Formats: sequence, structure tokens, C-alpha cells
Amino acid sequence: MKKTMLTYKTLDRFEREYKTEHYTPEQIETIEHAAYVANMNQCNNPEWTEADIFADFIRVLGVHKIETETAEADETETEPETAKQATPDGIAYEIRENSEYNSREVYFSGKPAAETREALKALKMRWHGKKSCWYGYATAEDIAAAIAGEIVSGAAKTAPKAAKPPKKNKFGVQVGDIFSASWGYDQTQTDFFQVVELVGELSVRVREVYPRMIEEDAVSPMSADRTYKITRDILPPAPHSVFIEDQERGDIKRLKSYDKDGKRPEFRLSSFAYAQLCESETKTTYESWYR
Repeated sequence: MKKTMLTYKTLDRFEREYKTEHYTPEQIETIEHAAYVANMNQCNNPEWTEADIFADFIRVLGVHKIETETAEADETETEPETAKQATPDGIAYEIRENSEYNSREVYFSGKPAAETREALKALKMRWHGKKSCWYGYATAEDIAAAIAGEIVSGAAKTAPKAAKPPKKNKFGVQVGDIFSASWGYDQTQTDFFQVVELVGELSVRVREVYPRMIEEDAVSPMSADRTYKITRDILPPAPHSVFIEDQERGDIKRLKSYDKDGKRPEFRLSSFAYAQLCESETKTTYESWYR
């Protein structure tokens, strides 16, 4: 029988539960149309379950005078590979063969745990949104073993791979690093800039950010020593910036070293301000202002 994304569940059940080998090509076309009608009738009855749709399908067959005969179960037949099983957390599932594509489909009675989904992804199984199943070309044995968290294809379950070290450029700078610039004449201001992208080996894309101030010691009524928490967690861009034109994407700045060993990078903001890499977890800086 020809099946569509709309009718395949109804026709699959019909082929499992009823004898179909005796139907003529004309009767098969009528059966296929009846499955279509029953599934379309659900549009007017959104509360219908799959059982309701199938019952309406049988009704439509009767209207068209298509006689049905239930298939007799073979008592000697062993349990098929598609028998329902359960995940470690008790979610029932069924592995079905898709003979058209020579693939396997996994249907769950509920949403499986994240570990189960990751195990299926490791077998290159993918989610089919319309059919509400996972599908792929892994064997049924490997699928069942992966869901159970056991050995797959003779290979022991391995620990997750260690995360790759972050990429660094020539100066050892990586995404998330923060640079600070202290500038001003009548008053002293400190601005912070975070790397959001490495551009080759010598340049970075930066945005101005506001790290969290964790301590403030007053020096005078209009000045203080302020300590900021330095983190590589990506911070939101500051709403305004004196030096950065594109606060959404960030501006590209070319790095250079202000130390002979070439390991202390900085970049130019203007003729009167340079930003230098913050190399510790905190940054204490003197700031002053006018009221």
C-alpha cells in the first residue's frame, strides 16, 4: 500500500491486524483513500486519538463495502524485534523496521531522558518531527544497547571526551579575555573591553563591557580605588562607548606587545588611550570624577 506522512500509522496498523493479501488493486486504492479521509476527519475532531482515527477508518471501509478479516496470531511465532521495551527511566519504546529505506525507527511513549537522546545521536539517529520518532541506520541491537547505556558494537561505553582547550592567538589571547584602559586628564576613568572574536593571529574584535565592581575604597570625596571582577564569561555590551563604534558586533583592534618578551598585549584606542590585557582575576584601578 502507498503510505503518506498522514496515513502511514493507520495503514501500518491495518496491515498488522488485518489480512490484506486478497485485496484487488482497486480495493487497495479505496483502502488508501479511506485512511486519508479518516485522518482528515480529525481536523474536525481534534480530540481524537489514534484509536479514534482507526475506528473511523474501519467505518469508512464499511461505507465502501470493503470487507475486513482480522489476522490470526501465530502462536508459534517468537517475539518480533519490534517488541516494546523500556528505557532505564521507565519510558516505553519500540524499534520498527522501515523496509522502504532499510532503516530503523524508534518510537517512545514519552520524552526520553537527555542521556537517551545523546546515545541515539551518537549512533547518528535523527529526530523526525512529523512521525514523532528517531530514525537512522543503526542496527536494532545497537539501538537497544545504546538506550540501555550498555556496550555498542562490541565497544565499551567510554567517558566523555575532554573539552578542547580554547583557541589562542600569537599573544596568547582568547575569546573572553578582558582589556582595560585608564585615561583622562582632569579626571581618571577606566574602561573595560572584552574579546568576542579572534581575527587572525594579530587582531581581535572587542566590545566595551562593564565588569562587576566588587570593592570600592574612597580616596577622597571625588575619587576611589575600585576593584573589578575579571571573568572570561561573555558579558553584555555596554550601552554606550567612547571608543567602540559597533557595540553589537565589536570593533577590530590590532594587538601589539608593550613588553620586550612580546607576551603582554595591548591595542590602541586613541592617541591618548591604550587598552592592556587584564591577567588576574581582579583589577584594581584608581578613578576620579566631578560631581
